[in-house]
Amino acid sequence: LCGLHTSSAWGGSTPAGDRPTKVDTAPWYVIGSRKRAEVPPTLPLFAMPPAPAPPPAHHAVASETAVRRPPPAYMLVFAREFTLNLSRRVVPAGRVVIQVQNIGEDPHDVAVKDARGRTVAATPVIRSGRRAQLSLRLGAGRYTLWCRVPRHLEHGMSATFVVKKPARRRS
Repeated sequence: LCGLHTSSAWGGSTPAGDRPTKVDTAPWYVIGSRKRAEVPPTLPLFAMPPAPAPPPAHHAVASETAVRRPPPAYMLVFAREFTLNLSRRVVPAGRVVIQVQNIGEDPHDVAVKDARGRTVAATPVIRSGRRAQLSLRLGAGRYTLWCRVPRHLEHGMSATFVVKKPARRRS
């Protein structure tokens, strides 16, 4: 064994080749020690952590009476030179997330105007290939999206959408 020391069958360590030796086949944590080392228990390869304890009973009552808000409605707007293409023209009243993707060459922005002509929200200027997002709460009515970049509105860069009250569920 190229002059390496191995455990001898006679209880000592001798250079290889002097006497017949016994090759040590003990696990890595036993080799070279007289006393077996303590090895921490291992978990299986795909062990799952223990499940959390269930909440106390008084928490269950509170969660049952909590009012669940509906998820927001999403609308994707594609802006390119002098057009705004909407993914949908009607959204339910409440929280609305408007994502604007500039697929044109020029920078654009999008503002939301209500039926009275007031600007409700607006994105910053969006460079080509970039995206911006508006998150707002809208009541029922007609809204207009328009680009505030100079001369874009004059070239027709606007679109309208309607916000409707959600239909009531029959019990």
